[in-house]
Amino acid sequence: MKMVKSAYRALDVLELLADVPAGYTFTEILQRLELPKSTGHELLKTLASRKYIQFDPRTKLYSLGSRMITLGMQRLQTSEEMQAAIRLAEQLADAVHQAVSVQVGVPAGDEAVVVFAVDRRPNQERDARPLIGARFPLTSSALGKACLSGSSEQEIRHVWRSSTPSFLHWRELHWELKEVRQWGVAFEADEAQGRYRLAVPVRNALGETAAAVSIELKMQTEEGELQSAFRTLSECTGSGIGGTQAANDRGLVFVSLPNFHSQKALAYLQTFEREFELPMLAVTSHDLEWKQQLYLDWALDRWGPSCVILSPVNAANSDSLFREVREKNVPAICFQRPSRSRFVDYFVGGDGYEQGVMQMDYVAKRLKGRGRVLLLEGDPYNDNAHNMSMGHQSVLKQHEDRMQAEFISVPLWSKEETKMIVEEFLDAGAKFDAIIAGTDLMAEGVIEELVKHKQAGKVLVVGGDGDLSAIRLIKARQQHATVYQRPDEAASAAVRIAHLLIRGMQADVMERRPLIRDLPGKEVWVYPIPYALYDASNLNELEKRWTDRERLSE
Repeated sequence: MKMVKSAYRALDVLELLADVPAGYTFTEILQRLELPKSTGHELLKTLASRKYIQFDPRTKLYSLGSRMITLGMQRLQTSEEMQAAIRLAEQLADAVHQAVSVQVGVPAGDEAVVVFAVDRRPNQERDARPLIGARFPLTSSALGKACLSGSSEQEIRHVWRSSTPSFLHWRELHWELKEVRQWGVAFEADEAQGRYRLAVPVRNALGETAAAVSIELKMQTEEGELQSAFRTLSECTGSGIGGTQAANDRGLVFVSLPNFHSQKALAYLQTFEREFELPMLAVTSHDLEWKQQLYLDWALDRWGPSCVILSPVNAANSDSLFREVREKNVPAICFQRPSRSRFVDYFVGGDGYEQGVMQMDYVAKRLKGRGRVLLLEGDPYNDNAHNMSMGHQSVLKQHEDRMQAEFISVPLWSKEETKMIVEEFLDAGAKFDAIIAGTDLMAEGVIEELVKHKQAGKVLVVGGDGDLSAIRLIKARQQHATVYQRPDEAASAAVRIAHLLIRGMQADVMERRPLIRDLPGKEVWVYPIPYALYDASNLNELEKRWTDRERLSE
């Protein structure tokens, strides 16, 4: 198809000015678009004469003109899909029984721009900036992910490369957008502002994403009301709003993980996708119990899965999850996070006790059975953390005369929490010979504080998960060891067990035993995934595993 060069250049000018409301000077426009001076002068003169751009003689800046606003308003008033989006925004504002903010956004470059809003929050809760014209990143906001979900993989990769913060892995974005396509709803938890945001895409007659509608709710919102808002959005599926790849076929596997952002989670998903014989419906709970419960309800009611694989957000409170699956006569596998639920029959994963023993035994040997140890153990109500703690204590008992330990819970297993705890100890002058962290992310937080307090390398640091950060820090001699369990091996085992259960066959490769060390009465079928400890002596092996996996994931 033949392209008109002058038209392209005019559009380039408009798109350039749209990204910077303050505008650009004549010279800046020429430089950024690589235009000849004579061409640029005639082009800007023509656009200004038609009021598509305007020139401020005081500042010498060109910016978008009134004609662009007029065209935009006409688009809002006459476009069928935009009118549908506006009606949905007003419907959502009426349906939720609290002061809310609802926005309609359209994709613009690597952002979603708000073009319509219903704001029913009291004045003191409103943002200083106006909602109309607000911009949200396509890769991390609910509004943006809803807009991006209908794009091709090539378009998504382009946006990801140009705009994504380094902490967002390409595969994480891939799975987040796949969830939006399957379920029709994008989700965002904004911890800094204390808000949840939910969004749905709105498509035109060609099936292209023309806009998205987002609702913003306080994190203190009742769980029932949060679920109601999700359902209201979900009911929009069809008629150009909602999901495009909802799993309508019965006979699928439902997988629910606490999050998609860890390297382990991405490895699980990669293996599941490759090895499952049936379609897979995978969701992230964003580490929220109510969201995990809601999506399980939806999966059981809508699609009647043949098998459920659940890694509970809070294993200690997961009884209702496994009870609901049992009542539907659907086989369920508790995956990687042990649960004391009465309704768990099958477990695939590691034994936290084994991890705890490995970590503490390594420390005890390095310290020759003496010294002071700080143990940062994660959520005290998490059954895996509970088992890990028992493993630590079993080794400590062998050295109780010469080793002292301080046990501290880190409920969210987060780097930020860990840093605050370690900072408080170090500021108070506390001295430790070793610090054991439940995860490598926590260990990274420990090391950052040790660096700040000029103690890096002087304190033995041991983590868990075998993350890429551990490889980097062990090479730098700041972390000393990590305990690793192969995520692909765990996921492959779960696939094999699921296939057996779906066929109604007994999984005789499993062994019958308790999941929780101090609850011996409750036995389940277990497929154990072993741990291995890595330090500087065998780090190359761990690094090769991750290098091979990263190569496969691209």
